[in-house]
Amino acid sequence: MFSLEVTTYSTNVVFVFTVFWLLVTPAMITSKNYLYEDFSFVTTRLITQISNAIFFTAVTLIATIFTVMSGYLIYMIMSLVRPAQYFPGLSTIGSPGELFITGAGMFGYYLMAVAIGSLFGTLLKISKLFFVLIPAVLFFPVFLQTYVLNEWLFSFYVQESSLLIFLVKAIATALILYSLAIFLINKREVREA
Repeated sequence: MFSLEVTTYSTNVVFVFTVFWLLVTPAMITSKNYLYEDFSFVTTRLITQISNAIFFTAVTLIATIFTVMSGYLIYMIMSLVRPAQYFPGLSTIGSPGELFITGAGMFGYYLMAVAIGSLFGTLLKISKLFFVLIPAVLFFPVFLQTYVLNEWLFSFYVQESSLLIFLVKAIATALILYSLAIFLINKREVREA
């Protein structure tokens, strides 16, 4: 009797957790706990926001590299832990071109996640009412099963066939969200809670 078992491993879980981490961390950095630490280094909100954007762009690049390389780590661990008769070589994980395309796509999503987290943190700093409004706006359409916005976002970002156009969309979205966060918080004093 012949039996065949095919098992695939991917970095999807690593990607999802990294997106979650990149959503939460910028919101935490704009919280009141970091307010006085921030004042020690910078004098204006504009400089704070710009330095945070530059820092998170670097973090996003590093997170992209680690997420792409975690595919190799998962592959190596599974080849040591799971006994199998056949392990294909490098072509299973991806050629360098495929890794670059994957990394560039992840970088775009990560950059948008950081910008969204930064905007959420800014909104939470302005008013604690956004603590209730942000999840309501995000999850209320899901409960109502109104997929108009979700389908538009899905087709605008996820179904984009050109990597270059997707990266332009992602970078433009991140710049718009960062600019909005800077505009909203720039009127406040540095030590203003």
